[in-house]
Amino acid sequence: MRSVRFESMKLLIALLVLVAQFASAEDVISPDSKVTVRWVDNGEELRTISIIDSGNPVWKTTTTPRWTGASWSIDSRACLLWNAPDNANTDLLMVTRRGSRMGVTPLHFSEVCGCIEQAFPELRRDESEGLSRGGIESVEWLSANRLRFHVSYNNTAVVVTAKFENGRLGNLMAARSEQSHGADAGPANH
Repeated sequence: MRSVRFESMKLLIALLVLVAQFASAEDVISPDSKVTVRWVDNGEELRTISIIDSGNPVWKTTTTPRWTGASWSIDSRACLLWNAPDNANTDLLMVTRRGSRMGVTPLHFSEVCGCIEQAFPELRRDESEGLSRGGIESVEWLSANRLRFHVSYNNTAVVVTAKFENGRLGNLMAARSEQSHGADAGPANH
């Protein structure tokens, strides 16, 4: 009888661990439902981010669990994935699909920050003031290759639009977010 109880307890614990693992997973599914970007927290110290194509994992990385997000283009051919593993850095990855081929291209958040600082020099901090802090709140696709980043930059809400082509971000333009002092457009246009 004790053996049956012990085995039942082991089974219950294994089930609870499995449920907890799935409870901490987040999926962002492409509009055509064929590809999923998933991040799963494996305890307090480790997050696994993966890309799953038609049920098969095709790419993955691990990071510190902090702030991760993803946004799919309208046509399901691209997904911007962002991850901020600490207070001062944001990693950007563009996931692209061309038929059955999948690619993951690193992009540079520093280009987004540079556009903001050019448009709004008052947001730039010098070394005596500490590090500039920029983080992506959300990203939306305006078309198949144009994006709008909602960014918090040194505690100021800013919107940056960009075009994605040839594996990079271009035509960056920064404006104050409507959430912060109206929609003053800055002169930066990269």
